[in-house]
Amino acid sequence: MSGIERFYVDTVDRVRPVMGTDRYGNPTPDWAAGDRASVAGWFTQTATTETVGGRDAITTGWEFTCGPDADIEASDRLELAGAAYRIMGDIAQAKRPTGVHHLVLKLEKVEG
Repeated sequence: MSGIERFYVDTVDRVRPVMGTDRYGNPTPDWAAGDRASVAGWFTQTATTETVGGRDAITTGWEFTCGPDADIEASDRLELAGAAYRIMGDIAQAKRPTGVHHLVLKLEKVEG
């Protein structure tokens, strides 16, 4: 193993939902029945915000770096150690002259 892959010490579950419908007939993601795949990468915390008031909440920002061929879409979720993280925005491609070197995903975990 060489290069950035030596830092891939975390394995997350990528969850791609199956689309179902709610009681009103609107499309809704079914995460429990979703397709799962393991993805190796590097998972780091980037920020924490605490909101106190009408609804107490702790919002934690995370970043996941993985290989360029990872099967991850912006509509997927990642799970690690029983917690779910939603992908915020587009998936960034870190490029070098010969192509994409790795992917960087901004994530958010909300509790409360």
